[in-house]
Formats: sequence, C-alpha cells, structure tokens
Amino acid sequence: MAPILRTGQTLMGQSGHPYCLQKVLYEREDIKKQVWLACSGETPYVIKPVPHRSYNLAFALRTELSFCPLIRFPVDGIESGLVDELDSGPQPWMGLVFHYHTENFLSLMQSGPVSRPQVKRILHDVLKAIAAMHNIKPNNVMVSYKTLNDGTREIESVALIDTEDAAKLKETQAIYNQVGNVLWRSPEAQAGICVQNSTDIWSFGATALYGITRRVVFAYDDLEEGVLPEVAVVENQLSYFGPLTKGLFDLMETRDSVWGSVFLNLMDSFDDENPPKPFALWKGIDEFLPGDKEFFLRIMKLTPADRPTAEKLLEDPWFSLPYA
Repeated sequence: MAPILRTGQTLMGQSGHPYCLQKVLYEREDIKKQVWLACSGETPYVIKPVPHRSYNLAFALRTELSFCPLIRFPVDGIESGLVDELDSGPQPWMGLVFHYHTENFLSLMQSGPVSRPQVKRILHDVLKAIAAMHNIKPNNVMVSYKTLNDGTREIESVALIDTEDAAKLKETQAIYNQVGNVLWRSPEAQAGICVQNSTDIWSFGATALYGITRRVVFAYDDLEEGVLPEVAVVENQLSYFGPLTKGLFDLMETRDSVWGSVFLNLMDSFDDENPPKPFALWKGIDEFLPGDKEFFLRIMKLTPADRPTAEKLLEDPWFSLPYA
C-alpha cells in the first residue's frame, strides 16, 4: 500500500525544516509518484518522491556539480516514517525537496508572449547546464519570471531539472537504451543505441526549434495501426534532416540493431507521393529570421559525432545576432 499524502500534512526535512503540503502539482497514475507543492514558512518548494537509489544519486550529483547554478538540485531530503510497500518489501518513503519555479519552458511558450531575446537567454542557460549535465526536453527546463506592465515576461532564473533521473557521462561513455521523451530524443536514442552527450545536443535543437517557432516539429498525426510512435518520429527526422547518414547507420549495424532496417525502410518510403521535406527548404515560417535555419542545421545532424558540443554552441554567433 503506497503512503497516503494529503493536503495540509507536514513532513520534516533532514535539515529540520517542516514542509506543509499544499497541493498536487503533477498527477500520476501511481499516487506514490505524485509531485507536491509545499511551503516552509512563506517559501514555496517542490517535493518529489523518489526511490532510494535516485535519492542518493541526487545528493551525490549536487556535491559533484555544485559549481553549476543552472541545474536544480535538492535543497533538502525527507526520509519520513511513512512506509512504501515495494516489490522488495516495505521501505521508508523518501522525497527530495527543490526550490519552486514558476513554469516549465513548454508551458511558458504556450501561455503568453515571450520575446526572442528572452527565449535565447533561456536556451543559452540550458546549454550551460548541458555542458555539465544531461536530460533535455522543454518540460525539464524550469523558468521563473515576472510579468511586466506591457504583458511581456522577463526571465529571472532558469534551471534544468530531473537530475536524479539523469546521468553524467564521460566523453567515451554511452547508454544503450531508449531514453527520454519520444518527441524530443535523437535518432540514435529512438533506436536505443550509443546515447552520449551528443544526444542532448539534438534534444536541445528540438527544444530550441520549439522555443523559436512554438511548434513541436517532430510531432506526428494519428498513428496507423501497428506503427510505433518512435517510427513516426524517426520518419519526420529523416524527412527534415536526412537522408540517412553512413555514420548513423553504422552505429546501428555495430550494435546489430533491427533499427537499421527500420531506418532503411523509412528512407525507401519517400517517393513522389510522400516526398521528404528538407528543413533547409522550409518556407513560410514567420518566426524565422536570418541566421535561424543555419543555426539549426549546425545542430540537427543525424550522425552524432557531427553535432557540435555544448561548449562550442555557447560561442555560436546566433546568440549575439543584432536583431535577436
């Protein structure tokens, strides 16, 4: 039986600070995974239940990466007397306490005006966080802002979240599994092969495209029966930024992945009735200004090794274009 948390309940942090639960911020089918808004005095916080491994990892990463203020680390932890019934038997309920941010980037862009310079400021901060960490999609980017008299919003702080579910990879390390949200992850992550730091550069590019155009560019229409979401997204990735490169295909062949055939079949599906739609030829997108397409084409490379590093992108002239 999962622990029952309720509005008005007070949980004590390891620091000795009390946290009074205010409301559920994010509903989950599994109620023990619900994320809560809480207050300690007048200050709002977020409380996120996590398993023991993620709890320890979050504090270890906080120690290792404390130099980066753009990553949201826990400010406190809760090891309550509540009992969480897991498959391995009863375990103490554990939660991480985080500073509260106003909104995530996904909802920020949907809910009102944000100027280009402010969007670029957010994206530049995200790159700084990527240089230290990884795990990128728009709702993993939290933003605090104030609304000005003219209705526009001025960004006050940006933070990359969910570090307790992420991994810090060395240059030569890789994960061989599907990770991340299907709409934002890279072609190699769709296939679950060789997920490295370069994978986050693709996800950053997709997030930046959303920030500039307010379009989830790899979204798909209704799926035909039997078609996986991953396949529909890969078809769009190949259509916009293809053709399939030898570098990406060789990665799948090295891992003896069935995805090699999937990618080849998708390339073969393009014809006069279903032509590819190269991003370089896109027209009629009012949000694009000179330099935008070139910036995204520098990022959205199918071969992971061809993508720039976060450090290199931080110096990209796109961030200092005079017309923002």
